[in-house]
Amino acid sequence: MQASIDLTIEWQGKSAHAAVAPWDGRSALHASEVFTTAANCMREQVLPTCRLHYIMTEGPHTVNSVPDHVTFVVRFRGENVEIVQQGADWLKDIAKTAALGTQTTLKKVEVITGLYDLLPNNVIGDRVTDHLNRYFPIKWTKEEQAYAKAIQKESGKPEEGLTLEIEPNPNGALMGGSTEVGDVSWCVPTGGAICRQYDRPVRCHY
Repeated sequence: MQASIDLTIEWQGKSAHAAVAPWDGRSALHASEVFTTAANCMREQVLPTCRLHYIMTEGPHTVNSVPDHVTFVVRFRGENVEIVQQGADWLKDIAKTAALGTQTTLKKVEVITGLYDLLPNNVIGDRVTDHLNRYFPIKWTKEEQAYAKAIQKESGKPEEGLTLEIEPNPNGALMGGSTEVGDVSWCVPTGGAICRQYDRPVRCHY
């Protein structure tokens, strides 16, 4: 599991009538557009394992005025904390540049939260795999399999039913998501199992 960081980014502009005197305004929306354009250009230059997501949490509500306030939440993921910090610093620079280019003010770049990457523990992973294999294959009933396939069908997923085998220990293979269990794994030995429920990973850690 990857390390990650969440940032709140807030731009403040100056409102004006969008038709009568747009030159009197400074658009915070334009600042956010410059930011997202540059951030999407950044995607080409980061490692293939990195991920970047963002949403606008506060923005304009009227179409006939220059938007004076926009807030974004941005998430950056990477293999480890060092890579994530580099990405966060780059995003902060982009946010500053977006404000400069639109003559708006960057009011805030604030870290909301961050997560460490999950530290693999193959000793625990092998023990978990051995233990699970003691109980597989499970003899599912026809009714249980039919029920599972019905749910998969309704979800638009392959109708494979309940699993009959345990996949081998992935030996630390990187997945795209992040988890607060990553923080725990750097303090105490941590292991877990990843199940697939309707083609979606479901994680169990201990």
